[in-house]
Amino acid sequence: MIPDVQKLIELEKLAAPSKGAPNPKHAMTWDDYHTLEDMYTYLDYLEETFDFVTTEVIGQSYEGRDMRVVKVCRGGCGEKKAVWIDGGIHAREWVSPATVTWMLMELVENDAAHADLTEGLDWYFVASANPDGYAFSRD
Repeated sequence: MIPDVQKLIELEKLAAPSKGAPNPKHAMTWDDYHTLEDMYTYLDYLEETFDFVTTEVIGQSYEGRDMRVVKVCRGGCGEKKAVWIDGGIHAREWVSPATVTWMLMELVENDAAHADLTEGLDWYFVASANPDGYAFSRD
């Protein structure tokens, strides 16, 4: 039996040791679970930095938080086969939004290593499909 489950929950919030200097344009590091605001700042960074990335608000949550999709499409969206990746459907699935944003980072920032993925497919990412639950579980 676990004598103090709360201690284990608090340990989940501790950051892992950092593996390098953070990017001054966003807070995402993939060695910690980040806030929704950090994730959205990262989406903004990608949109500003890479011409084949756009974002769109696809609605608001019950509590009024934006629900955003990232579109990764070379030559415009809609003419190629599509891949849809979403995460954060359940509130305490913190690893899911982290995984989705890591996949997004790998696809976009390391595009040269696998350009065939963005040349042959359109990609759509929703990092947190349940932003209210994610925010609530982090407080």
